[in-house]
Amino acid sequence: MKFFDFTYLGKRPSDFGAYVHVATHDIGFPSKVKTVVTVPYSNQVYDFSTMGGVQPYNERKVTYVINVVNKYGYDQVSMHQLKTEIANWLYSSNSKKELYDDKLPDYHFLAELQEEADLKDDIRSGELTVVFTCYPFMIANKFEGDDEWDTFDFETGIAQNVNFKINGSRTINLINDSVIPVTPEITTDAPLTIQTGGNLYQVSAGVSKEIPLQTGTNRIDVTGQGNISFAWRREVI
Repeated sequence: MKFFDFTYLGKRPSDFGAYVHVATHDIGFPSKVKTVVTVPYSNQVYDFSTMGGVQPYNERKVTYVINVVNKYGYDQVSMHQLKTEIANWLYSSNSKKELYDDKLPDYHFLAELQEEADLKDDIRSGELTVVFTCYPFMIANKFEGDDEWDTFDFETGIAQNVNFKINGSRTINLINDSVIPVTPEITTDAPLTIQTGGNLYQVSAGVSKEIPLQTGTNRIDVTGQGNISFAWRREVI
């Protein structure tokens, strides 16, 4: 029987014993943050949630129930020793870190264990429930523009170039297939001028991260002499 684990901070539940594994997964969806105003003495409701141009979302929950079989022996002391090892691993981060779930091989979460973990145990075995608090969106493991044949997703992937040589001026079209705007990491080897979305940006040689890509196709006009590349990951619900 194949068990599906998760990886967090470089470790997996199965690293703590041959019979320690994830029994159930519950990948929750984020809820929308709604800002609504009801007109007094009326059924009219105004929704101002997207006044900033983007629908905001609350954080999401990812829950695992882990079956734990005591690898140290048949006594309560050693069972608590194993429980402490697992808890120290899961609670060791004070910020959101990458959480990789075997059932979602193309994406990862940014997660932190903030809530109290629950362990129902006896001398030999136990059931540990952990609830991760996560950034609302799943993040692709691969950067956009990575069109390696063996790992390319032919169902949802978009083949596009993200590396360009600028010799005077050039119009670039980049497709952001995320459900939200993303801000790519832009690398240039010379100062360049970038115009997109009605805004003008001056970027120096090096790495910058200040120009957002809206969802869908983005027209980017670049002028100057040099090379430019864009790096970002798809973000989906």
